[in-house]
Amino acid sequence: MTDNVQQKNEILVANVGGFVGGTLYGGATTLAVMLMATPIGWVAALVIGVGSVLTAALVSYGAKNLYTTYLNHIDITKITKVDQLCR
Repeated sequence: MTDNVQQKNEILVANVGGFVGGTLYGGATTLAVMLMATPIGWVAALVIGVGSVLTAALVSYGAKNLYTTYLNHIDITKITKVDQLCR
């Protein structure tokens, strides 16, 4: 928990970015599930699972850096009313 508005915004952006990145990449798991009946499907499922975690982490990191570098003058927690939930 923090009272620093900048840190609250960075946390929000990183979490939303990670969620969006993971969800988009997770859409590829549909293909892996269809292929799981074959040995190639098992490998694909493992690769997609690892890739999903890595993508979520990278998108989260990138979103936080993008916000900090270019958009830090915008208080996203206030605009989205998240600041009212985090007291």
